[in-house]
This record gives sequence, structure tokens and C-alpha cells, in this order.
Amino acid sequence: IGCLVLGLLLVIFAGTSAATLPALFPTRLRYGALSISFNISVSLFGGTTPLVASWLVATTHNTLVPAYYLMAAGVVGLVATFFLYETAGKPLRGSGPMVETEEEARTAVAESRTEAGRRARDVWLRLRHPRAQVHRDDEECD
Repeated sequence: IGCLVLGLLLVIFAGTSAATLPALFPTRLRYGALSISFNISVSLFGGTTPLVASWLVATTHNTLVPAYYLMAAGVVGLVATFFLYETAGKPLRGSGPMVETEEEARTAVAESRTEAGRRARDVWLRLRHPRAQVHRDDEECD
């Protein structure tokens, strides 16, 4: 029964973290920022928890200190959840607009093309292909 309770708690944690963590970062940074922050925090806190718990028990001579340590970690997690923003049904930060038809997609792309975007594209093309001639397609796109 104890293993079932712990398994249920793990499922609750794993299910919500898989949906919550990617929403914390904008699209252009998502994979790098998520992997670095997750792995550093897991190694820093998860890797040192047994050592810290053993040290606290040896120092305080109280075998309940690891439970207090977990309660404190739970409080930190609870406080963090109050600062999360809801992303259900909304596009994630940095992702493209959501459309239902091809016509809506064409309109969204046409509206997103700005002069600054065109200049940035031209600079990128010149950097990637210095000998190639960059053709302006402003008339075709608008």
C-alpha cells in the first residue's frame, strides 16, 4: 500500500511537470533552458539530499529531520506554483500564431512581414550566401 501511495505521488508529479516545465520558457530557448535548468537543479538538490539529510540527522540527533526537509521543499514548491501562469488553450510564448484555415495562415504571415524583418532576412541571406544576389520579393508577398 505504501508503494502504491508513493507511485501515485510520483505519477502526479511526473504528469504535471511534463506539461508545466516547457511552458516556463519561450520557444526559441525552450530545449536548452529546460535541459540546463532541470539537470542542474536535479543534480544540485536531488544529488545532495541524502548527504544533507544524513548530516542533519547526525547533527541534530533527530530522525524526523529528513521529513522536515521534505516539508520545507514542498512549501517552496507550493509557493512556486502561485507564480506560474496558466497556458491551457493558449499558444506558448514565442510560438507562432494558431490558425484554423490556410487563409488565416496566409493572412497571419502577410501581417507579420515587416520592413525590419525583411532587412534581417536579407542580412542573413547575405551572410549565408555572400556571392548570391538577394532578391526582394516585397511585391509578391504583399
